[in-house]
Amino acid sequence: MHRSEVKNSEEWNRSIGKKGLSLTCDHYRKGRKHAVFPKNEDWGKIHEDREAAHIKPLGHLLKDAPEVLATGALIAGSIISLKFRKKK
Repeated sequence: MHRSEVKNSEEWNRSIGKKGLSLTCDHYRKGRKHAVFPKNEDWGKIHEDREAAHIKPLGHLLKDAPEVLATGALIAGSIISLKFRKKK
C-alpha cells in the first residue's frame, strides 16, 4: 500500500507500533489492520492483528505482541525490586 493512501485518510490513525519504538518505521492502524512503512519509503505492508490495539490494548499485547508485554513486566519487576532493596 502507498503511504499517501493511509496518511491522507481519516480512517487510519497514527500508532507507535513495535518497530515504531526504534524510530525506524511509521505505523498506522484502522481497526485490526496495521500498516507499517519504513522511514523514507512510500510503500509499506499491511497485516491484520488478532485484536485492535486502540480498542483492546491488553488483548492486543497478549495475542499480538506478548514479547512487548513480557519486556514491560521485566522492567517493572526490576524497578520494584530496586525500590525494595533501597528501603532495607
